[in-house]
Amino acid sequence: MQQDGDKLHEWCLIESNPCIFYDMLQRMGAKVLSVEDVYDLDYFDDYINNKDEVTVDHVLSIEEYKSETDKLVQCDTNIKKEEKQQLLQKKEEYTKEEEQNGTKDDVQDNPQENHQANTKETKKNKIDMLYKDSIYIETKYNKLLKNERYVYGIIFLFNIGKDYDRNKYVEHDVPDDLFFAKQVIPNACATQAILSIILNKNIELHEQIQNIKTFSIGFDSSMKGLTLSNCFFLRNIHNSYKRQIYIDEINIYDDAEKNKDLFHFVSYIEYQNNVYLLDGLQEGPVLIKNCDSKREDNKNGLTNWITIAKTHIKKEMEKLSSQEGQNENRFNVLAIIKDKSHIIKEYMNIHKIIRERVYAKLLTINEGETLNEEIDKEINEESDECNYDVQGIPSYDDLPDDVNILNNIIEKATIEIDYLKK
Repeated sequence: MQQDGDKLHEWCLIESNPCIFYDMLQRMGAKVLSVEDVYDLDYFDDYINNKDEVTVDHVLSIEEYKSETDKLVQCDTNIKKEEKQQLLQKKEEYTKEEEQNGTKDDVQDNPQENHQANTKETKKNKIDMLYKDSIYIETKYNKLLKNERYVYGIIFLFNIGKDYDRNKYVEHDVPDDLFFAKQVIPNACATQAILSIILNKNIELHEQIQNIKTFSIGFDSSMKGLTLSNCFFLRNIHNSYKRQIYIDEINIYDDAEKNKDLFHFVSYIEYQNNVYLLDGLQEGPVLIKNCDSKREDNKNGLTNWITIAKTHIKKEMEKLSSQEGQNENRFNVLAIIKDKSHIIKEYMNIHKIIRERVYAKLLTINEGETLNEEIDKEINEESDECNYDVQGIPSYDDLPDDVNILNNIIEKATIEIDYLKK
């Protein structure tokens, strides 16, 4: 709601500074997100290369995380072994067939007992593979911290120029719950670029920011733009970064102003397997490409949404640079990613959970003994911090009774935790 004396159009210019955008995200309640300056679009290559979901097994070094590059190397190796494996397989099948022909089994297997035995064996194997020595900590976390799923969106800043195409939107079936707002007032594009990302992602937000999406359900894009403009909480955040950087306040819809040095922010996101350009100067969300790997037109391998967005940004840069009268082009790209401190905390908690369960197992084995005060305090702290709903972590019952194995797990878990603390 507008306060007395406030004017709707008074939104300041904002510098394309990752520190400012990070602070805005925090004040909007998006505590798990961070912002990084992208000096070269190759910045995204690591995220593109690590597209498989990270699991507990990867964090605990039970299974090595494979990047797309790793898979290609492994594929080449496997091809060389394929003929040998096929021959061995045929030999095994022949041997089994001979045994079945020569032996009559009078005892019928119990499927339930077999399943329980297999499950028990699987869990035992999992414990045996905890913290494999062959998986190096630094290499592992270089991959795990840069996963495709940790990129929530990309913000692109550019000199809009007089010939900027405002008719990129092509009518298509837009998802009902995709949030898109037209920019109805000057200088609000930075804040709208952020909102275009966070309001289309399943993350916790400040109540007043979340209410914007809830309140505007059913509104057209212009009405959603007005809703943003009338949100005093949002405008107060925006204007707290007031600083005259590029130009004085101008009207982006005034033809006389179009020749001036005007900058604009837009967003790229993935939503329901589609890559969208969300630009408040367009009539609607611009569909760039569908990234479903099963589609016939995606067999060239360009199905990663970040690759699609990166390619589109490159083309936009080339197009803007070729505009007549553009003597200088300035671009900036910001990546909206999951805050690495939150990711590291999640990984640390996984190691703390397994370590605490091992401590508890040791107390049970050494009945009557007590741990020293320092370890006891550490266990109590970890009990408060850890999320016991994390699936896939070996349970207390899964752990062996071998004291040497348990102590080895504690030692390696501690090494991982200390590394992540740094």
